[in-house]
Order: sequence, then structure tokens, then C-alpha cells
Amino acid sequence: MVRPQLEYSSSVWSPYTQQNINQIEMIQRRAARWVKHDYSSYSSVSSMISQLRRLDARLIMFYKIVNGLVAIQMPSYVRPPARLSRHMHPLSYTQIQTPCNYYKYSFFPATIILWNSLPAELVEAPTLHQFKQGVTKLPHR
Repeated sequence: MVRPQLEYSSSVWSPYTQQNINQIEMIQRRAARWVKHDYSSYSSVSSMISQLRRLDARLIMFYKIVNGLVAIQMPSYVRPPARLSRHMHPLSYTQIQTPCNYYKYSFFPATIILWNSLPAELVEAPTLHQFKQGVTKLPHR
């Protein structure tokens, strides 16, 4: 919630003093800790921030695949569920079960879990721009 506002306004405000730059980074670091619920002094805030951006990028790419905006076909093993429950949105996919971590954390299995947790109005966003805005405004991932 905070990062898009800061990045949007910083192009106009454009901080040039080290004090102002440090203040923006401090807010971003606090927001990352809050989103990840990790306040340990041993945790790396830089890795939290980059992980959050990677998750956004995964969801955006999945939206492009689902909506045919890139030349990547949905694999045949990625299917909608046989029955939708009331906790699923219409564009949900069956979670892929695998015993291997290297596959479990690869693009499709890991992204389907994130995708299925999104609200229906976000996955049904009519444009990529609206989807990107919605993903960056998510309170947590």
C-alpha cells in the first residue's frame, strides 16, 4: 500500500538529500516487515522487499498467461477444479500436489496457490493495468 504511493510521488518530489532518501527507505522497510509479519532483527529486510516484488511479478505473468497476453500456453496439467467451493473464485485452478520441493516451488505450482488466494474482482480485472494496480495494493501476500 505504501510503496506505490511513495514511488508515484517520488517522481515529482524527487528527494535528493540523503536524509529524505533515508526516510523513504525507512518507511519501505517498515512496510515490508509489517506485510511479512517478520520483526526479527536477524531477518533481512532487503530480501523481504525483493521477495514481495517477485511475488507481484509471478502473479502478473500468470494473469498474462490466463488472459492470452503472452505467447505461453497454459500447461495441460493446470486445470480448473472439478467443483468450485464458495471459497474459490471462478478463475481458480487445482493446486498441483508434488513431493519434490524443486517442483513445488517452481512457477506454476507456487503461483497457483497465490492466484487462488486472490479476490475474485482482482483476477477478473478487465485490463492488465487494473490487475497490476490491484496486486501492488494487496495488504499482504
